This record gives sequence, C-alpha cells and structure tokens, in this order.
Amino acid sequence: MSWYTRIGLEVHAQLATRSKLFCACATDWDAPPNTRTCAVCTGQPGSLPLLNAAAVELAVRAGVALGARVHQRSRFARKHYHYVDLPKAYQITQWDEPLCSGGALPLAGGGQALFERIHLEEDAGRSVHTAEATRIDLNRAGLALIEIVSLPTLESAEEALDCLRSLRELLRWNGISRAEMEKGELRCDVNVSVTRDPELLGTKVEIKNLNSFRHVAMAIEHEQARQIALLEAGGTVEPETRRLVAETGRTEAMRGKEETADYRYLLEPDLPPLRLGAGEIERQRGFLPEPPASRRERFMREWGLSPGEAQELTRDRERAEWFEGVVRSGAAPRSAAKWITNELAAALADDSLPARGFDQLPCTPRELAALLALVEEGGLARHAARRILAHLVREGGDPARVAHQLGLDRKGNDDEIEAACREALSERPDAARAYREGNRRAIGALIGAARARGGEHLDPRDLRRTLARLLEGEDNPQP
Repeated sequence: MSWYTRIGLEVHAQLATRSKLFCACATDWDAPPNTRTCAVCTGQPGSLPLLNAAAVELAVRAGVALGARVHQRSRFARKHYHYVDLPKAYQITQWDEPLCSGGALPLAGGGQALFERIHLEEDAGRSVHTAEATRIDLNRAGLALIEIVSLPTLESAEEALDCLRSLRELLRWNGISRAEMEKGELRCDVNVSVTRDPELLGTKVEIKNLNSFRHVAMAIEHEQARQIALLEAGGTVEPETRRLVAETGRTEAMRGKEETADYRYLLEPDLPPLRLGAGEIERQRGFLPEPPASRRERFMREWGLSPGEAQELTRDRERAEWFEGVVRSGAAPRSAAKWITNELAAALADDSLPARGFDQLPCTPRELAALLALVEEGGLARHAARRILAHLVREGGDPARVAHQLGLDRKGNDDEIEAACREALSERPDAARAYREGNRRAIGALIGAARARGGEHLDPRDLRRTLARLLEGEDNPQP
C-alpha cells in the first residue's frame, strides 16, 4: 500500500509598515539592539496597545488578494507562553475571530493551495546566541505580522515550495510585505503527517521557524521519511514540535505539541473588537494591481516576449512597471526587454553602486527609451550606449547630452575607421599573424587596439568588418 503525505503551512509575514503593530516604534529591527523599543513593546506595567491602522489595511489587502472572506468584525486575544524573548509572557494575536477566513492560491503544477485563515499578530523578540551567552534583542518585539494558515492539502515538498514561492510573490507584488526570508520577514512552520488512507490525516508533527526554501524542502523530506520508517517498523508518531538541524538535514524533537488549552487564550481586554466597513475592504481591492501571472501572459501575447523575458521582467512589480514605462515612452517592446534584462541588469550589478530597486533608479523609463532611440536611429554605437547607460544608472540625465559630454555621439567615418585599423595592425603583428593562421578570435585584440587608437566612439562592428577586409584583402599590409 502507498503512503500519502499531507502538509500544511503556517506562514508568518512581516507587514511593510513604518511602525510596530501596537506602538509607534520604528520597524528597522536591525538597528543597534534594544534601540527600537518602548514601554508598550517591552510589556511595561500600565502600558496600553494602540492598533496600527496601516497594518490592518495591509492585512485586509492580503485577504482580498487571496480571495479570502474578510470579516467586518474580528478581535484580539492573548496567547500565553513563556520564552525569554517574549517580554509580556503572552503574544497579542487573533484566535477565534480572525480577520480573514478561506482563500486559495493557484499552484504552478496545477491545482491550488487552500487556506484556513489569515490573522494579525505581533512578533516576539530575538535571542542572539553566542559561545559566551544568550542575549536578548527586543527590536523585533511588537512588529506587525500576518499569519497565513493553509489547510493540510499539500502533498509534497514541491507543492509546499510552489505555494510558499507564490505567496511570497503575491505579498511583494501587492506591497504587503518585503518578504525577505534571509531577514526573517517571511518565516514558515510546516505541519507534516503521513497516512495509508488518503481520506484521513495522520498524526501531525510541526517543524518550527524555517526561513529558507531549502530548509522547508529539507524538513518536509526528512520528516516524511522519518514518519514512514517509524510506522513501518511498528512504532507510532508522537504529536510534537521539532526543529531542523540544517547541517545534517534532519529534524529533532523540541517539545510535545501544545494544544489550544496550553496557551490559555484570553480575550485582549485592552483592545476593542476590530470593526471594518464594507467600503474599507473594497478600498483595498482597488489597490491590487494586475497580477504577475496575468501580466506575464500579456507581455507575451501583446508584445511577443519570450517566456524567459516575461518571467524576468515580472520578478517584482517595480521592474514590470518600469519596463512598461519604457515601452509607453516609445521604445520597441523586444528591444526594451533585452536592454533591461541584459544591459541594465549588468549595469545594476556594479559593486560600486548602492543596492537599488527599479523604483529607486536615478534614470527614468523615458531616458532609457531615448537612449534606445539613439541606437535604433543609427547615431550611437551599441557599446557607446552601454557606457551612457552606466552613467544614467548612477546619475540620470538626457542620453543625448551625456553622449556629447563623453564624446560618444558620433560613430566615425570610413577614413577614420580604416586609419585606426591600419594603426592597430602595425601595433599588433602577433594578433594579425594569429588571425591569418586560423585563430579568428585574435581579431578581438585588434579591435581593442583600434578603439584605443581611434577613440571609444568607434563601433566595434565597423572595426571588425574593416579589419577582416584588411587582413584578408590584397591591400593588406603584411607585418
């Protein structure tokens, strides 16, 4: 008989707010330890929480984007547990009346992931372990989170990763969360069970605090194999909470699985029920842009982009909108796609530049379109356009003016090109000889020498053609 695996995800996403969920402390938690704290997020007696309206709006947007039912009434509760980086000894979360219920997400391999609920809650602090001590940093305490809980309908590590990647894309695309897993802005608990009966669930085991796709896959695959081996040997699977040991790819027990009663849920006495009007929910629906999958399909259908180009251009919403801005400014779609995915990507990879997103570039889509127009009209060599693009990425500006400033706004006449090529042949007889002996790659050294003599405005394609003619023609000067 076959074994069936059932997987559920509990995904914690940090909302893209400027302040915490119940206080005005800033959310740059990687500031010096314990410098983004106040009486509220450190749980001082007498302090009172005040709900962040922006966090509610983003949580509603997440529910709408996932097709969930957003409830007009929800309420907060205290979830009690003791840990060193939880200063109040309870977490303010939502329990029996969550903000959203239901929802679904299409999976790339077919089918869909189904969700049970989405609720708001605050984050805990952070324990920093060293060989000497464990230190507590409460900068994270009180950050605004949503927890997205799936139903246990996923059947493999591949489906779980598909669901998690699609969730991350949705959260980023809609401005709900930056969802950077390496920074802890997207974390995942995984529930795994195995069973012989596809209609029933096995005993659920939870693996906590996974913060990379690789770790999620490792945890699921090991836990699936561990449970099957245990049951086939006549043992039983205990309901427990485990952790992944990344160095070995194995999970190990942390504690017995808590039940609802263990958390001693108590309605939060300092916060009234959260009430939303229908108009507030619909307002968030109006903020949802065209979904990435739909935009990819449109890029291919309307503008003839390849699947790879469409995928690359929709890696994030800012990039997709920047590309569309270049096209709206008059650039040919295929040309704009190639320049953004190749030349602009290479320029942005320069280590000397500060890390930037497309929404932070000094140059505008209109300026790139103007640069492409100069290339298409034949007034600017492609290699010169790359130099101008590097300047635009750093400082912005009018491409024609930048070309003139850099002396790149002319291609060179035939006499100028031939003179530079003849000087290169005289200077590099070794490369000329290698070319005539069959090493066609040697022409690259000659092109470089010709550009050094004649100027960077000379088009390498023109130089290549002229050099080949001189090397292979009867008038070729023999070194």
